[in-house]
Amino acid sequence: MVEEDFQQKLESENDLREIHAIQECKECDQVFPDLQSLEKHMLSHTEEREYKCDQCPKAFNWKSNLIRHQMSHDSGKHYECENCAKVQ
Repeated sequence: MVEEDFQQKLESENDLREIHAIQECKECDQVFPDLQSLEKHMLSHTEEREYKCDQCPKAFNWKSNLIRHQMSHDSGKHYECENCAKVQ
């Protein structure tokens, strides 16, 4: 009885994947709701990194990751005084 329930659950999960067109990454088994999301994710498995940091040798797949990384080169917050040229 338990084996039958388990088999039935597996079959229903497979049916859901087909009905909802769930996309699974063959590299890491992560699941995505559509093909577009899977294709975007697949960039994380490539060596191609078009967004290169101009301050170190690191490069990234997504511009947002480069921008976040570039903040790590900033040693702290800098505020310029409105009354003089002093920067703190």
